[in-house]
Amino acid sequence: YEITYGEWSSDVCSSDLNDPETLIYLNNARLADKPHMTIATVVPITNSTSSALERLRGIAQAQDEAVKNNVPFEVLIADDGNDPDQAQAIAQRIVSDGNILAVIGHGTSKTTLSAAPIYVKNQLVMIAATTTTTDFVKIPKGIDGNQYTFRTIASDQFTGTVLARHFLSVMKKKNAAIFYNSKSTYSNSLKTAFTTTLSLEGGQVI
Repeated sequence: YEITYGEWSSDVCSSDLNDPETLIYLNNARLADKPHMTIATVVPITNSTSSALERLRGIAQAQDEAVKNNVPFEVLIADDGNDPDQAQAIAQRIVSDGNILAVIGHGTSKTTLSAAPIYVKNQLVMIAATTTTTDFVKIPKGIDGNQYTFRTIASDQFTGTVLARHFLSVMKKKNAAIFYNSKSTYSNSLKTAFTTTLSLEGGQVI
């Protein structure tokens, strides 16, 4: 794993508007000799390039708009490869850097849950944009009683409930068969949420 500190040179092609890294590195370079804030983002680049780029595009756009409005913040990019152990190693490295104010990430539920305790212990804010697992609410507060982990997406409980109620009331079905990945935190979480609501409201998983 590696945390990139946004090196940029004029020979980098920036003609592709869908390339967020180039824009991030460009804005980082513009801030290099000026007072600025620093955040980190952790995405699964080597494991899921497309989804990682989607997240980075949003971050690049937000950074670009902020810099243009005189809110200077540098973005460091790290790749956890969607691996929980690597996520923990990166989290340790991030919290050891006293300049980083917050983290956007990680890319999946399993890596977020793996890294979250490290951020909480070190009182560093983590914003999970794509972590839907119902286990997210089990992440404890810091020793000072403050919340350090946040997410910007609905939990699987909400999604599973909506799906179950649509199945029962709109599709007029009661018996469901579920295919899921037992090794996936996300898949297990969504399955449990759907199954619980379905059972409580008159349906069953066969």
